[in-house]
Amino acid sequence: MWALAAAAAGAGCSFPTDRFSLGGGAADTGAPPDTSVPDSAVPDSSLPDSAPGDTTEDSSAPDTTSPDSAPQDTTAPDSAPQDSTAPDTAVADTAVTDTPGPTRCGVAGARCPAGMACNRGDCVGVCPTGTMDCSGFCRATATDDGNCGTCGRVCAAGEVCRAGACVAGDGTFRIASLTADHCVTVEQTVSIPRLDDRGGIAVSGAQVFYTGDTPDMTLTPLTGRWRIEDLGGGAPTGAGYDALVGNVRDGTVFTFTSGSTPLPSMGGTASRLQRIDGVTGALIPGTAGAIGLSPSLEMRSTAVDSSVGIFAGFDRVVVHVGMQVFNISLRPATLGAVTEIARLLPLGHVRCESWAYWGVAESHGGNVFLVYARDRTTIVRTRLPDGMTSVVATFTDLGDLCGFTVSPAQGRWYFHHENTSQFRATPAAGEPLDETLGFCDATFER
Repeated sequence: MWALAAAAAGAGCSFPTDRFSLGGGAADTGAPPDTSVPDSAVPDSSLPDSAPGDTTEDSSAPDTTSPDSAPQDTTAPDSAPQDSTAPDTAVADTAVTDTPGPTRCGVAGARCPAGMACNRGDCVGVCPTGTMDCSGFCRATATDDGNCGTCGRVCAAGEVCRAGACVAGDGTFRIASLTADHCVTVEQTVSIPRLDDRGGIAVSGAQVFYTGDTPDMTLTPLTGRWRIEDLGGGAPTGAGYDALVGNVRDGTVFTFTSGSTPLPSMGGTASRLQRIDGVTGALIPGTAGAIGLSPSLEMRSTAVDSSVGIFAGFDRVVVHVGMQVFNISLRPATLGAVTEIARLLPLGHVRCESWAYWGVAESHGGNVFLVYARDRTTIVRTRLPDGMTSVVATFTDLGDLCGFTVSPAQGRWYFHHENTSQFRATPAAGEPLDETLGFCDATFER
């Protein structure tokens, strides 16, 4: 086991102790534990002696793997110490409203005619049964947290929309499907010339944010923004966020910072999650946009090796660095609390041209899961703390897709890749086939 740790250290993995006290905390899922497998053994918090097993399942079937009965997190109580920059409740966006512009549907810039609404990329005269025309978009008001029961009714923090009513959430969040249906793709270099691939993707209620390399080819990060509903209106934000992440519950977008400074290339010591304006992409300065991390988190790489995993979750962010996995709470009662929830060997994944890679954190059945692109055809979920891996979705060609995120409100997953894939194999007239930003339909369980 220690030979493995030494080998990992030689490969550039680090085990920081000055910022975070090691101790193998339990998974804070926010959901009731699965008690179907009574196992009183506490998972060994020492480093694993071998790589986790990798099994595959039919992506259309529910995840029925038997979770270990990991004890629930008692290391981050409601009174967890907060960074002095952190507010007592979840950061609210008081500067802007993350709402789409005039109805655009399916293809960037296309608008539905008057009297029609957009339903999954198609303009329709009447929204399908179970949906309602809300400002030109067909919304599933039985499950839409922003239009719960009727247009404009927004569920409060900690609530989810079920059967058209806002109810207390139990922390469950699971990707039911990632599809290749109703996809829209754009060439990002058309709106931001020569913006190269790098990594880092997040979505707000209004925009998709992606971080590439600057057009001057100095390899400096530059974050662009595109409308969430159709990927039109692409423009640079004027800033470069190399550690983007979001809260998939409400579309809040952050970047990790050291103090007030965004983490640079190769990462660093993260002391805050700093809010990004969901429309303009500007960094919201000071304590108004800050969630202090308690304790601070070492999340750095020694090379451009895409070794640090950053996963956006439902009221959580999960970071996999070295052989440690950390949960960062975005719930008001434990806002900013950082807890080690597993020891896990580095995951096999598609590499970004960056220090990190991006995916989604699920929570269901009493466990946290990491969802990521394993190869050019497969997106998988890995269960914590035991490393059991199963298939979420298979495709014919994902290209070099190394990072993606999701928007339950839009019913979509958003991604970036370089060159070709099954989503974009032929460029539009006069366009290059270089850097693709896209989305397709997705469904979720909460």
